[in-house]
Amino acid sequence: MNITCSASKYLKRKRGKKGRTVKKAKELLNILTEEEKKLEELENKREEVLLSLPNLIHDSVPIGPDESYNVTIRYWGKAKVLKEHESEFLSYLPNLNPEYELIDWKPIGHADMLEQKLGYGNTIKAGEVAGSRFYYLYEDIVWLDFALILFAIDHLTKKGYKLVVPPYMIRGEIIKRIIDIQTF
Repeated sequence: MNITCSASKYLKRKRGKKGRTVKKAKELLNILTEEEKKLEELENKREEVLLSLPNLIHDSVPIGPDESYNVTIRYWGKAKVLKEHESEFLSYLPNLNPEYELIDWKPIGHADMLEQKLGYGNTIKAGEVAGSRFYYLYEDIVWLDFALILFAIDHLTKKGYKLVVPPYMIRGEIIKRIIDIQTF
């Protein structure tokens, strides 16, 4: 009888201790949950602040309202300069003495060449449909585009790269990490 009584007391004490331990564990879990919420709020605030910071610019970079304040520090290759722009060209490169060739025909940019001269693209209609910075490609340029894509796929997969088609839509929080949305 004495042994049963001792065992019963022992079990009651053990259950009481277990109950207190479970209660303490639940309290700690609640504290942990609250602290994790606070941490998440702080991390979100920190992320907001970090995303709002601009890129740091080196002290040697000139600050000005437009590109006319830019300073050329190096030059590669032989430039083709329209005769009427020679003095302006040289003023951008005061101490560099670059090699250049004078031309008497006005160069045209690749986008203008594609659209206006060759008729293989249309940025105006694409802009109406999808917004600025979009384009339609036509005829041979489409074939060239696909050929270049297939060439790159073939070349890279032969090197062991895995071919992947990513999602075309990206979540907002991912976009924020890629670009500064405020600049748009």
